[in-house]
Amino acid sequence: MKKRIILLSLFILLLAAWTNLATAQAPSRITYQAVVRDAVNSIVGDHNVTLQLSLLQAITNANGLVTVEVGAGTVVTGSMDNIDWSDGPYYLQSEIDPDGGSNYTIQGAQQLLSVPYALYANEAANGFSGNYNDLSNKPDIPTSTSELQNDVQFVSNALCDSVDICQLSSQMQQLWNLIVAQQEQIDSLNATVQMLEAMVNPTPALNPVSIQDLTGAFTCTLPSNDTILLINDTVSLSALCSNFPELNLTDSSLLIVTGHSYSGVQSITHTYTVDSNQHGHLTLQIMPTPIAHPESWIRYYLIPKITSLNQLEVTITYL
Repeated sequence: MKKRIILLSLFILLLAAWTNLATAQAPSRITYQAVVRDAVNSIVGDHNVTLQLSLLQAITNANGLVTVEVGAGTVVTGSMDNIDWSDGPYYLQSEIDPDGGSNYTIQGAQQLLSVPYALYANEAANGFSGNYNDLSNKPDIPTSTSELQNDVQFVSNALCDSVDICQLSSQMQQLWNLIVAQQEQIDSLNATVQMLEAMVNPTPALNPVSIQDLTGAFTCTLPSNDTILLINDTVSLSALCSNFPELNLTDSSLLIVTGHSYSGVQSITHTYTVDSNQHGHLTLQIMPTPIAHPESWIRYYLIPKITSLNQLEVTITYL
């Protein structure tokens, strides 16, 4: 008698496995298990049976349980990779020959449910490039807080994230305004102090005065090479200088300045000024020679009458 197989359970476990949809393809296989019994409801154990799910050959265990991977056998027609899982529903039909031949008997069909459709993730994973600009129906995202809407009282002030921050910002602005005002008052007081100091101790105005350079007209006997002498009378002049010319020292003084240059002297220029306090200021600028040869130098000036050296300032600058 031909055995008739009763398929008590079409699906005990139906899984589609995938490791990582972002980096790997989902496997084109589906796990299938069933318990095989004969016409008298006896378990067909440890027996070669064939299943025509996709012409897969399987072996039951001692309990008649058969486990296959749909898509791993010999393909008769079609391809697992070409199934459009988004165009479901799909059903799995099982046909079994308990003798292991090709005399299949249809045992039933059952709809494939959620797990097998995970294979559709292969296409879904490639549907978006990851670039926000590639999306459609994108919302308008504000680029500044001033563009935010206050429809639900979420933003209390376009310039503040919360009321406390707004209050703190206002207080800081008031403090800054106070500091600026205080600084302006300090600057005004400093200007007043400087004006009063100028009134009490005015800076003497320097007026240039022409002087007569008498260098080379006569020779004076001086105590050293670096000397500043101020001669106000003829007696003092005759004691130091020989063959002195006729100088009117009634309204003038003879100023003698000497020095020593370690590089030699090419030229000497002078500027003489008298300030409002009748103090004299003589500035000498000495240009050294290109080739160094140390030498002493002496200058004779006839300047306006000055009673003492305390009223005279001499500045010597080597250029």
